[in-house]
Amino acid sequence: MSFKQSSEPSQKPRLQQNRIPLKRLHAELMTKKARHISEDAPEKKENLEDWFSRFPDDILIHIISGLTLKEAARTSVLSSRWKYLWTFTTSLDFDKKVKYMSFPPDYKQSKYISWVNKVLELHRGSRINQFRICFRLDAKHKCNITNWVSTAIAKNVRNFELDLSPGTYDNYYEIPQECYKNLQSGCGLSGIKSLRSLTLCAVNVTGEVVEFFIHNCPLLENLRITQSPDLLSLKVVGSSIPLKCLDIQFCYSIKEIEISAPNLLSFKYIGQDINLHVGSLPQLVDVVFHVTPMVQKMHCIGSIVSYLPQLKTLELDGCNEVFAQFSQREFPKLMNLNISFTAANQETLLGLSFIMKACPFLEKLVLQVNILVDYIQVEKFEIVIILVEAC
Repeated sequence: MSFKQSSEPSQKPRLQQNRIPLKRLHAELMTKKARHISEDAPEKKENLEDWFSRFPDDILIHIISGLTLKEAARTSVLSSRWKYLWTFTTSLDFDKKVKYMSFPPDYKQSKYISWVNKVLELHRGSRINQFRICFRLDAKHKCNITNWVSTAIAKNVRNFELDLSPGTYDNYYEIPQECYKNLQSGCGLSGIKSLRSLTLCAVNVTGEVVEFFIHNCPLLENLRITQSPDLLSLKVVGSSIPLKCLDIQFCYSIKEIEISAPNLLSFKYIGQDINLHVGSLPQLVDVVFHVTPMVQKMHCIGSIVSYLPQLKTLELDGCNEVFAQFSQREFPKLMNLNISFTAANQETLLGLSFIMKACPFLEKLVLQVNILVDYIQVEKFEIVIILVEAC
């Protein structure tokens, strides 16, 4: 058993990719060069650029796409052939939230926008594997943001993330109606056919817009929406929907979610009380569910109780009402259980014992305990219990 104290929530998930440090790349090239060059044959010696340039452009661009934008741009000094290769990179990750932290907001935003516009102006590639905007922007930057969205779609983006958090209250960016109409046209539809992952943070979208992407992106597997005040309801229903992961967080205006998707593996919801309607979810194995206020939890979670026997991972808020709902059921496949308590007491822990009895193959139990003083959270403890030792 291990104890871990935490004062901050875990960081938001982000798109991951392999990064190749430029120094490591250079060292590997030098090693390969030494291996192929004999000291007693000086006439066969070639400089590093000539040796490495034997690779076709596609391979070099693939290597460059594993670098950060800053590292990729540095390769332009290697030789005349390399000068513009970086502009064909398929990875455009514009993450600079920390870089200008000590400067005024307007200056930071101006520098960030100039950087993105400059790179997109130079970019020559016809396709983009990853496009990521990660900076605090809002509706006053509407023109630039819309141009970025249009550029990414025109280049058949596969993984798209627009993270403008924390945004500006009552001034979130929203996709203009004209841009939405363009998406519905022939060119727009062809541009989103390659989309596999879509993340929108601090972006105002309606249920109509989200459902448009769900039903018109035949490869879309991951969808994440956070901080969208205009999202009032969402319907994810269809036998041909390829969606595997659905993540809805902090959309405090949403009242209703309906889900019936045969390929869905993971569902995450964090927010206020909603009407949750669940249809066919034969492959659902991972559920994260946190709802406030606490007294309304059972109203929401009752819809997914029938799917609990097939779950492998479950995370939710714990209270006696929740435990009572589960006390007569079994969880034959559940391996990871994460429960959050507020001011845990003897009764709550007794209720937890009912779930433990119903989980014969549980491998890991995580208890997050929130201690309140005058209704203010002052401390958060995490208790991790490993029930099965790794082989």
